Amino acid sequence: MSALTDEQRLQAFRNALTGDSSWNAIEAVSYRFDVPARASIVEIVGTGPVDWDDDGDGERSLSLPGGGFSPPSRRQRAPGQDQEAPFYDEPGFNCHATTVRLPSDTRPDRWSYNSTYDTVIYGHLYYRDFERRDASIRMVRGSRTEKPEIEKQQAERDNGRLARFDNSRAWIYYNPGKPAALPAVGSGVPATYDGDWLQQAGACLPPDMRE
Repeated sequence: MSALTDEQRLQAFRNALTGDSSWNAIEAVSYRFDVPARASIVEIVGTGPVDWDDDGDGERSLSLPGGGFSPPSRRQRAPGQDQEAPFYDEPGFNCHATTVRLPSDTRPDRWSYNSTYDTVIYGHLYYRDFERRDASIRMVRGSRTEKPEIEKQQAERDNGRLARFDNSRAWIYYNPGKPAALPAVGSGVPATYDGDWLQQAGACLPPDMRE
């Protein structure tokens, strides 16, 4: 990225992305390397289609990108393997944040969202939170390894919980006919345009885990 000029970088992304399912047009692309965070940062500004689902009678729904999890795999060993050996989860952390600015010709109290959750299974945290505030709906979804190794007994307990794992995608809903009841109160979810996400990645963790 750093070897390209601004114009070369812009043209490369336009050639690769314009006209796909996410982008109609790309207006600007910037790149920088954040030394303290050891992160390559690419920012893309542009416009694209919003794939609303028409639910009838003026109602709409939208699945937000990066909002759900696939269920983890069961922790179980084949016969002949060491049944007492701990199970390993490679350390990792990821964070997705999406903000939808609500159309100005709609009432914010007509908008809602689906489930929030905060759970640890197999030593791995799965977290999703929403908040409706300032004519927007904000969603964060975080995942982090809390225990790289878990013992057989914990794995067996979590195998029994696996069927209740929430693998739903993140949905927002609009119903013009009546105020929406929200399933949970957000815990101060920031918008994507609020501050530097490299410095506030803790927002993708439950409140009791934030520094």
